[in-house]
Amino acid sequence: MGEKSKRRKLQTNYEIEKWIGEIEVQLAKADEEVKRLQQWQDQITSEGKQREREEQLHHERELYEAKIKLKSELKLSSENVGAKDEVQAKLPKLTITKFNGTYQDWTRFWNQFSETIDKSGIPSVTKFAYLRELLDTNVRKTVEALPFTGEGYVRAKTILEEKYGKKCEIIKAYTKQILELPVIPNVNIKKIHEFYDTLMYAVQSLETMGCLQQVNGNVALTLEKLPGIRGDLARTDPGRALRNFT
Repeated sequence: MGEKSKRRKLQTNYEIEKWIGEIEVQLAKADEEVKRLQQWQDQITSEGKQREREEQLHHERELYEAKIKLKSELKLSSENVGAKDEVQAKLPKLTITKFNGTYQDWTRFWNQFSETIDKSGIPSVTKFAYLRELLDTNVRKTVEALPFTGEGYVRAKTILEEKYGKKCEIIKAYTKQILELPVIPNVNIKKIHEFYDTLMYAVQSLETMGCLQQVNGNVALTLEKLPGIRGDLARTDPGRALRNFT
């Protein structure tokens, strides 16, 4: 092989080695880039998992707080129900006397029925059943034929209030009751006691209605029906004197 051929071969080998070296450098750079991209991807994945974990923890915390709040409300509700049951257990059973169909008895009856039954949360048909049972036989006939429904209950109340709840008729009935009090000529303790009870019931009922002033003129006539203690009534408060004799 001539000198020239040797030099050419060496030149070719050098160029090949140089080219290979350049390729290796490029491959190394590519490997670094791939490695950097992989790290970036891993970082993104890690951050995503971290966000997911944070969201999960936030959700779990909200769920836990909701459970705690619910348990607290249930406990409070249970305590309130227990306290209510305890109070109800201690209260005596309230008995409502039947309505006897008189104007004088209407205010008493309706106030009791309204507060204990009509304003309660029981169904209307149940209220209607109570109402019918609490009416005297003659009064019950006025509502007994009504349908046993919520509408029937409303109509029954309207009928009773229109018939017995007229203020002017109630005042007239109490006034008549006062005027018809019997004359007690002597000091009969039992009769004076009955006189006083009847008078006070009528007076207090009229006072509750705000209509007592309408019967004030009958005081003198009422006192004249008690000649046995009229002197004591004249010298002191009539109500106090009557109470002293009862």
